[in-house]
Amino acid sequence: MPFPDALGMIMTGMPIDAKKAKKTGLVDELVPKDKDLVDAACEFALEKNGKVRPISKIPPPKANKIMAHGGGLDMALLQASKAARGMIAPESIVKAVRAALFSETFQEGVDVELGEFLHLVMSKESAGLRNIFFSERSALKVIGAPKDLTPLPLKKVGIIG
Repeated sequence: MPFPDALGMIMTGMPIDAKKAKKTGLVDELVPKDKDLVDAACEFALEKNGKVRPISKIPPPKANKIMAHGGGLDMALLQASKAARGMIAPESIVKAVRAALFSETFQEGVDVELGEFLHLVMSKESAGLRNIFFSERSALKVIGAPKDLTPLPLKKVGIIG
Protein backbone atom coordinates (compact mmCIF):
# COMPACT_ATOMS: atom_id res chain seq x y z
CA MET A 1 0.00 0.00 0.00
CA PRO A 2 1.40 3.44 -0.83
CA PHE A 3 2.99 5.23 2.13
CA PRO A 4 0.73 8.35 2.11
CA ASP A 5 -2.46 6.25 1.98
CA ALA A 6 -1.33 3.89 4.73
CA LEU A 7 -0.06 6.66 6.98
CA GLY A 8 -3.26 8.66 6.54
CA MET A 9 -5.36 5.68 7.61
CA ILE A 10 -3.10 4.81 10.53
CA MET A 11 -2.84 8.34 11.93
CA THR A 12 -6.52 9.26 11.60
CA GLY A 13 -8.25 5.91 11.95
CA MET A 14 -10.39 6.82 8.95
CA PRO A 15 -11.57 3.81 6.96
CA ILE A 16 -11.48 3.54 3.19
CA ASP A 17 -14.04 1.89 0.96
CA ALA A 18 -13.52 -1.58 -0.49
CA LYS A 19 -12.71 -0.38 -4.02
CA LYS A 20 -9.93 1.89 -2.79
CA ALA A 21 -8.61 -0.91 -0.55
CA LYS A 22 -8.35 -3.14 -3.63
CA LYS A 23 -6.79 -0.39 -5.75
CA THR A 24 -4.09 0.38 -3.13
CA GLY A 25 -3.28 -3.29 -2.57
CA LEU A 26 -4.64 -3.51 0.97
CA VAL A 27 -6.91 -6.38 -0.08
CA ASP A 28 -6.41 -8.95 -2.84
CA GLU A 29 -9.99 -9.59 -3.94
CA LEU A 30 -13.49 -8.20 -3.56
CA VAL A 31 -16.36 -10.65 -3.38
CA PRO A 32 -19.71 -9.56 -4.89
CA LYS A 33 -22.70 -9.65 -2.53
CA ASP A 34 -24.38 -12.40 -4.53
CA LYS A 35 -21.37 -14.76 -4.22
CA ASP A 36 -20.61 -16.93 -1.18
CA LEU A 37 -17.61 -15.53 0.71
CA VAL A 38 -16.26 -18.91 1.84
CA ASP A 39 -16.48 -20.32 -1.70
CA ALA A 40 -14.70 -17.25 -3.07
CA ALA A 41 -11.95 -17.54 -0.44
CA CYS A 42 -11.43 -21.21 -1.30
CA GLU A 43 -11.26 -20.43 -5.03
CA PHE A 44 -8.72 -17.67 -4.34
CA ALA A 45 -6.57 -19.99 -2.22
CA LEU A 46 -6.68 -22.74 -4.86
CA GLU A 47 -5.76 -20.29 -7.64
CA LYS A 48 -2.66 -19.22 -5.69
CA ASN A 49 -1.63 -22.87 -5.31
CA GLY A 50 0.80 -22.16 -2.46
CA LYS A 51 2.33 -19.12 -4.18
CA VAL A 52 1.20 -16.64 -1.52
CA ARG A 53 4.06 -15.11 0.45
CA PRO A 54 3.59 -14.46 4.16
CA ILE A 55 3.55 -10.75 5.04
CA SER A 56 6.70 -11.33 7.11
CA LYS A 57 8.58 -12.19 3.90
CA ILE A 58 7.52 -9.11 1.93
CA PRO A 59 10.03 -6.27 2.33
CA PRO A 60 8.70 -2.71 2.68
CA PRO A 61 8.72 -0.85 -0.66
CA LYS A 62 11.79 1.34 -1.21
CA ALA A 63 9.52 4.31 -1.99
CA ASN A 64 8.01 4.06 1.50
CA LYS A 65 11.48 4.09 3.06
CA ILE A 66 12.48 7.11 0.98
CA MET A 67 9.33 9.02 2.01
CA ALA A 68 9.93 8.16 5.66
CA HIS A 69 13.59 9.27 5.41
CA GLY A 70 12.43 12.42 3.65
CA GLY A 71 10.38 13.53 6.64
CA GLY A 72 7.03 11.88 5.88
CA LEU A 73 6.71 10.41 9.36
CA ASP A 74 7.86 13.60 11.07
CA MET A 75 5.34 15.63 9.06
CA ALA A 76 2.53 13.20 9.92
CA LEU A 77 3.43 13.42 13.61
CA LEU A 78 3.46 17.21 13.47
CA GLN A 79 0.03 17.29 11.79
CA ALA A 80 -1.39 14.80 14.28
CA SER A 81 0.02 16.79 17.20
CA LYS A 82 -1.72 19.93 15.96
CA ALA A 83 -5.02 18.15 15.21
CA ALA A 84 -5.18 16.11 18.41
CA ARG A 85 -3.33 17.95 21.15
CA GLY A 86 -2.37 15.84 24.12
CA MET A 87 -2.92 12.52 22.35
CA ILE A 88 -0.14 10.01 22.94
CA ALA A 89 -0.98 7.51 20.19
CA PRO A 90 0.54 9.42 17.21
CA GLU A 91 4.05 9.19 18.65
CA SER A 92 3.66 5.45 19.23
CA ILE A 93 2.31 5.03 15.71
CA VAL A 94 5.35 6.76 14.23
CA LYS A 95 7.71 4.59 16.31
CA ALA A 96 5.95 1.43 15.12
CA VAL A 97 5.97 2.50 11.45
CA ARG A 98 9.66 3.43 11.68
CA ALA A 99 10.39 0.00 13.15
CA ALA A 100 8.37 -1.69 10.39
CA LEU A 101 10.34 0.15 7.72
CA PHE A 102 13.85 0.09 9.15
CA SER A 103 14.24 -2.89 11.52
CA GLU A 104 16.63 -5.62 10.46
CA THR A 105 13.97 -8.31 10.85
CA PHE A 106 10.19 -8.49 10.72
CA GLN A 107 10.14 -9.74 14.33
CA GLU A 108 12.05 -6.67 15.56
CA GLY A 109 9.36 -4.46 14.03
CA VAL A 110 6.60 -6.58 15.59
CA ASP A 111 8.32 -6.33 18.99
CA VAL A 112 8.43 -2.53 18.79
CA GLU A 113 4.77 -2.42 17.76
CA LEU A 114 3.79 -4.70 20.65
CA GLY A 115 5.74 -2.56 23.10
CA GLU A 116 4.01 0.59 21.89
CA PHE A 117 0.60 -1.12 22.00
CA LEU A 118 1.14 -2.21 25.61
CA HIS A 119 2.34 1.29 26.53
CA LEU A 120 -0.87 2.77 25.10
CA VAL A 121 -3.21 0.18 26.62
CA MET A 122 -1.72 0.66 30.09
CA SER A 123 -1.69 4.47 29.89
CA LYS A 124 -3.82 6.74 32.08
CA GLU A 125 -5.36 8.14 28.87
CA SER A 126 -6.57 4.68 27.89
CA ALA A 127 -7.99 4.06 31.37
CA GLY A 128 -9.81 7.40 31.22
CA LEU A 129 -11.31 6.64 27.81
CA ARG A 130 -12.51 3.22 28.99
CA ASN A 131 -14.07 4.89 32.03
CA ILE A 132 -15.93 7.36 29.83
CA PHE A 133 -17.09 4.57 27.50
CA PHE A 134 -18.60 2.48 30.29
CA SER A 135 -19.96 5.52 32.17
CA GLU A 136 -21.89 6.65 29.11
CA ARG A 137 -23.46 3.23 28.73
CA SER A 138 -24.23 2.96 32.44
CA ALA A 139 -25.91 6.38 32.47
CA LEU A 140 -28.42 5.17 29.88
CA LYS A 141 -29.68 2.40 32.18
CA VAL A 142 -32.33 3.34 34.71
CA ILE A 143 -32.56 0.78 37.50
CA GLY A 144 -36.09 -0.58 37.91
CA ALA A 145 -37.44 0.96 34.68
CA PRO A 146 -39.66 -1.29 32.54
CA LYS A 147 -37.97 -2.80 29.46
CA ASP A 148 -40.53 -1.29 27.06
CA LEU A 149 -40.11 2.26 28.39
CA THR A 150 -39.42 4.85 25.68
CA PRO A 151 -38.12 8.31 26.53
CA LEU A 152 -40.21 11.40 25.88
CA PRO A 153 -38.88 13.88 23.32
CA LEU A 154 -36.60 16.57 24.76
CA LYS A 155 -37.99 20.05 23.99
CA LYS A 156 -36.13 22.39 26.38
CA VAL A 157 -32.98 22.26 28.48
CA GLY A 158 -32.01 24.51 31.37
CA ILE A 159 -28.50 24.85 32.75
CA ILE A 160 -28.06 26.10 36.30
CA GLY A 161 -24.78 27.16 37.83
